[in-house]
Amino acid sequence: MDLFTYEEKAAMVVGLIIGVAIAATVWGFVIRYIMKTKGYQNLGAWFCCGFFLGIIGLVIAITRPDLKNQPFQNGNPYFNQQPYGQPMQQPYGQPMQQPYGQPPMGQPMQYGQPMGQPPYNSQPTPQNTIPGQMAGVRCQQCGMMNNPGSGFCSACGNKL
Repeated sequence: MDLFTYEEKAAMVVGLIIGVAIAATVWGFVIRYIMKTKGYQNLGAWFCCGFFLGIIGLVIAITRPDLKNQPFQNGNPYFNQQPYGQPMQQPYGQPMQQPYGQPPMGQPMQYGQPMGQPPYNSQPTPQNTIPGQMAGVRCQQCGMMNNPGSGFCSACGNKL
C-alpha cells in the first residue's frame, strides 16, 4: 500500500523542482551582488556560478580579491608595464638612464666581474692566485683573464 497517490507524488516532484529553481536563482543573485560590490565586470558569469554551484559558488565569490580596494589598477600590479622583452621607452626629450650595474652606453659588458667594479687587472695579483696553481689564460681578443684549462673566453667566446 502506497502512502501517497500518484498525483500527490507528481505534485511533490514539481514542488521540489520549483523550490530548487528558486533557491538556485537566489544563490545566483546573491553571488552576482557580492561580485558587483567587489568591482568585477562579468556579472552574468558570476550569476551562473551561483546558480549552478550554490554554496561552493559563494565560497569562491567570498575568496576572490576586492578590486575596488586594490592598490593597483584593475587588480594587476603589472597593468601599465611594457611587455616582457621590450625595452622601456624614455619620455621624449629625457636623457637615457643606465640601469644599475650596466656599463656606460657603447661599452661592452665585462663578464666575470662584480657589478659596478672596474675590470679585473690584466696581471694576476698575489691575493687572487693560489700557490702552485696557474694564474689563468688571457684572451688575445678582449684581454679577459679566464680560468686555467678554459678552451674559450668567458667574455667574448674567442678560442683560447
